[in-house]
Amino acid sequence: MDEIGRLSQHRGGAVRDTLLECGLSTFVRQGYHGTGIKELVQKAGIPKGSFYNYFDSKESFGAAAVERYAGRIHARLDAMVEAEGDPLEHLKEFFRGQLHAHEERGSGCLLGNLGAEVGGESPIMRGALARGVEGVRERFGRLIALAQERGSARTDIPAERLGGLLFSAWEGALLQMQVEGYARAARECCTLLLDDFFRP
Repeated sequence: MDEIGRLSQHRGGAVRDTLLECGLSTFVRQGYHGTGIKELVQKAGIPKGSFYNYFDSKESFGAAAVERYAGRIHARLDAMVEAEGDPLEHLKEFFRGQLHAHEERGSGCLLGNLGAEVGGESPIMRGALARGVEGVRERFGRLIALAQERGSARTDIPAERLGGLLFSAWEGALLQMQVEGYARAARECCTLLLDDFFRP
């Protein structure tokens, strides 16, 4: 590839990244249906027709945004799998960071929000959401399995089941936070599970 081709590819990647970042921030505030392509391209500073150079449809764009969001969560959890110390304490730190971000934005988890909004109507979005959710649940289970190996977590329930419980409880607590307007339920959920129920 010549220099002009490399520059063009780099610019194309940068535009795609800008669109996805605009989409993530707008989906968090307005939801999927409340976000239009015209609004996205205006925020990204590109012509409307250029959107289709990067994405086949709004659905494929939404799926790519979900994958980016989930990928960041997966990466944080992967780093915790490699870290020294008590994995349950790492999970507590993860949830503290997530809660802080959710409180600042005044919103819940994008996976849960978009799952409720469009998961039943778009196979493309449903697939991306399912992969994102499964990735989080699997990593929760992996961290709990490590805690079991290190003696800091109960072993009478399989780690995979505990990871699924943790994810479901967390998403429910975030929904309650959005309804009530404060994060007490989410904090209590994490404390009860990680400091009590999951312990030996």
